[in-house]
Amino acid sequence: MLFGVPMLPLLGVVAALLMTAAVTTAVTHKGTAYIVAIVVAFPIIGIMRLLVKHDEDKFKLIWMWIMSRLQEKNYSHWKALSYGPFDTYRGKRKGY
Repeated sequence: MLFGVPMLPLLGVVAALLMTAAVTTAVTHKGTAYIVAIVVAFPIIGIMRLLVKHDEDKFKLIWMWIMSRLQEKNYSHWKALSYGPFDTYRGKRKGY
């Protein structure tokens, strides 16, 4: 943990901010994008720190929730979620 935030989410946010600043600097030819990235990083890190104040695995839980919602194929039909150990993708049936 660094600044009270787990390393992997922190590095992801810092990398995203630095890449955005680098692209902005390359396009506009002004170096102020890095200052803006630093100023934007402080509130984001503060919010991340508040999220993990009581549970340091909060980002893992958020990631698992997002992945389970994205992989649910039957929600539009049944309006319910079901989880199981098997893959729900079967592909096209042959002969139909």
